[in-house]
Amino acid sequence: MKKIQMVDVVSQYKRYSKRIDTAIKDVILSGQYIQGEKVRDFEKKLANYLNVNHVISCANGTDALQISLMSLELKPGDEVLVPTFTFISTVEVICLLGLVPVFLDIDPNTFLLDPTIIEQSISNKTKAIMVVHFLGLPCEMDT
Repeated sequence: MKKIQMVDVVSQYKRYSKRIDTAIKDVILSGQYIQGEKVRDFEKKLANYLNVNHVISCANGTDALQISLMSLELKPGDEVLVPTFTFISTVEVICLLGLVPVFLDIDPNTFLLDPTIIEQSISNKTKAIMVVHFLGLPCEMDT
């Protein structure tokens, strides 16, 4: 039986290895790993591509989630609605900031937050809803 690889990062790397290796070497030789010239250039190019004013690059998705929540200026004890089916980082950043996760059921057909139960779950302490898009399926945002 032949194994089908879901993501072939080795082939992707081989295709672009010279460019990747040069870029990595340039960063290492500059000694500027955080907010260096390459990072600023990347953020500027990405902002232009996305047609937005600002981009903040992050080391990982957990950092991005934490920065997003921090930008809302929530207070310890504020509640954040979050689906039960998610990666640990989603809840981790809520707790790291002293916020209270309120778990909501998912739609068993999509594994996404069930929009029909959001409104009934909102309390006077609810300050945010963290949706989690999954398997290429976006959450129902209009509802």
